[in-house]
Amino acid sequence: MSEIEKKFKGEQKFKLHVEMSIKNPDTTGDNLPIIFSCENLDIDKLEYAINRIVERHESLRSNYVIENDVLFQIVRKYTPVKIKRLSEPYKGNFSKPFDIEKDSPLRFAVFENTVYADFNHSFIDGFGLGIFFHELNDFYIGKDVKSRISRTEDLIVPDELYKVNAEFYKSYFPKNLNKTVVKYDFENVNRPDIGPAENIFYNIDDQFMNKIKEAAKLNGVTPNNFTGAAFHLLIAMMTRQNVVYVQTNVSSRNMKNFRNIGLYLSSLFMRLIVNQNETLKDFLNQELNETKDILKHQDVKIYDLLSELGYKWNEITDIAFVYQNKMISDIRLGNQICKITPINHTDDSYGIVLSFFARSDGAVLQLNYRSDLFKRDTMNRFIEEYIKLLKIQLDNTDLLISDVFKLMNY
Repeated sequence: MSEIEKKFKGEQKFKLHVEMSIKNPDTTGDNLPIIFSCENLDIDKLEYAINRIVERHESLRSNYVIENDVLFQIVRKYTPVKIKRLSEPYKGNFSKPFDIEKDSPLRFAVFENTVYADFNHSFIDGFGLGIFFHELNDFYIGKDVKSRISRTEDLIVPDELYKVNAEFYKSYFPKNLNKTVVKYDFENVNRPDIGPAENIFYNIDDQFMNKIKEAAKLNGVTPNNFTGAAFHLLIAMMTRQNVVYVQTNVSSRNMKNFRNIGLYLSSLFMRLIVNQNETLKDFLNQELNETKDILKHQDVKIYDLLSELGYKWNEITDIAFVYQNKMISDIRLGNQICKITPINHTDDSYGIVLSFFARSDGAVLQLNYRSDLFKRDTMNRFIEEYIKLLKIQLDNTDLLISDVFKLMNY
C-alpha cells in the first residue's frame, strides 16, 4: 500500500470485527468475491474506471489498525490499481485472504472476457457494491460522475448516541435467556470462531417474487419483513422456542452517506416472540415493528454491550437472515448486462445465514452454513421448509400460528 494520507479514530462498533480479522489472517470469511463476464471487454477502460472509483472513495484506500484497544482507520494516498492479466482461468477458489492492516481492500484479475473481483467486506458493504458497479459503468462509458463524497471521519457516530441506543438494547437481553441455536448434526466442542462453510443456492422466479411483493403490500409490510418473518418462524419451529433471536444486517445510511462506498453495516439482533394463538398477520406486524425499532437504534456497539452483559458475540445466536435489495441486481458495462457467476463462500463465523437477494427478474436464496456443524441434507431440508412456509404465508395470513405449526409438521 502507499503512503498514509491521514489517520483517525475509526468507527468503534467495528473493533471486534477487525480483531477477528487480525486473529484469523488465513480466512476468506470477510471476502466479497464476484465473477462476471462481458463480451468484448475493454480491459483498459475497466482499469481506468476502477481507478477513478478508488480515487473518489476513501474506504477503498483504507486499512484498520488497533492501538491501545482503540480502532484507527488509515486512509492511504491514491496509487493506481492494476488488473492482473491471466493466461488461464482460475481453477477452484480464487479468493485469497486480505491483510486488514496492510492490503488494498480490492483486487481484480481478468481472463479474456471474465473478470474476477474480490473485495474486503470490512471496507465495503452490499449497498456499497451497488454504488461501485454503478459508478464502474459510468466511468467505463466515459460519463462524468459529479456526486460529492463525504469524508469518512465525518460520518462516525458520536459516543453519546451509542449510549442512548445501548440502553434500548439492554432490555433485549435478560439474564439467563434461552439461546437460539438450531441443533447441530456434529457437536463441535472446540468450535473455532471461523470454520469451513458450504452454500446452497435456490432460485425464485419472477412470478413467485411478485407474489411476495403483492402479499407484503397487502399486509402492510415490506418484502424484507415478509421473507424475514418466515425465516424467524421456521427457526422458532426448529428450536422449539417461543422467543427467538436472529442476527440481521442493517445498512445504516442516510442522505449524508447515500453515495459513499464504505462499511455502514450494523449486525444487530431481532427478538421475535411466537404466540401460537395469534395469526400470521399478527406475526408480520411484530416483524415490522421490531424492524422499525432496530433501525431507530441501529448505532450501537453491540458486541461491547454483549460483553458487558456477559455474553460472547455468537453465544445468543449464530443464525442470521439478510435481505438484500440494494446490492447488485445487474452488472452493466456499456450497452450490455454482464453474466454474474454464483460463488461459494468457503468459511464463515455463523452457523446458518440465509441471504435473500432480490433481483430484477426474481430472487436468489443463498444458504451459507458451517459444514463442521451441519450436514448438507439437513440444510437442503431447511431450504425446502422455508419455501413451504413462504407459500403458506402467501396463501393465508389469517391462519393461526398453531395451525401453521401443524401444516409444517411441528
